Amino acid sequence: MSTIAQLIEREIALISRFVSLLQQEQDTLKHARIAELPALTAEKSALVEQLNTLEGERLLAIGVTPNERAPLAMEAWLKNNPGERLVAERWQKLLELARQAKNTHLINARLLDMHARQTTELLAALTRQAENPALYGASGQTMPASGSRNIDSLAIEGQIKYIMRLNYVDLPVYLGIRTSERISLLLGISPGYLLSGVEYNDYGKFPKEDTKPFNSVDVQALLGFRFQMTRRIYVDLRGAYSVIPIRKQEGDPLWYWKSNQFNNLLSTTVIYRLDL
Repeated sequence: MSTIAQLIEREIALISRFVSLLQQEQDTLKHARIAELPALTAEKSALVEQLNTLEGERLLAIGVTPNERAPLAMEAWLKNNPGERLVAERWQKLLELARQAKNTHLINARLLDMHARQTTELLAALTRQAENPALYGASGQTMPASGSRNIDSLAIEGQIKYIMRLNYVDLPVYLGIRTSERISLLLGISPGYLLSGVEYNDYGKFPKEDTKPFNSVDVQALLGFRFQMTRRIYVDLRGAYSVIPIRKQEGDPLWYWKSNQFNNLLSTTVIYRLDL
């Protein structure tokens, strides 16, 4: 392995750890464990210094001085050295991890800003409460002073709104097995095609560059029951769960069900049979 390939391999190891720290930071922010942030920040800063040092060494190895920081220096070097296939492959891996780090960092920055905003609002509310102390009614219960403001309990607890909306066209195919006079067991699959997908939080819709794309095709295993209510009316109760990920996530590939995202669905359907 060439010197440049070795340097890039070391950069990949460091930035992989950096991405992992960013993901830990995101989980910490989502669950409002603010006390854990200083340790994560210190470790991130140390990794950034090491990455900057390795980048300087790599630029020197390809004949570019670190002060120049030529943005296309590596691409130009690869173009002039087409035989360095291993270097080109690992360079693409490094760029992919860098993009992932950037996207995760942007999301974390929004979460951190939201926490700061919530803290400011809470302090302002507490200040107003101190200026307008609670009154007591005849029953001895506290009564809010006029002009007081209710604070969202979710904001106090540091909870973060996150909504994912996916719109599919599904074509369920199933087999009905009659288990009694009025009840049937339903088994089958439900392929679907994604029409649109959106994610948003307190700041609104996530920019496309901050999200990983969803798979356009979903296949769900289906299990349910059909109840015959009258001669013409039936009610279905069905549950479905994806057998392929709707979106792959970074993680240990051995933990297939834990490392990826899947759809799960409960539905009820009323069927009216026409006798033609």
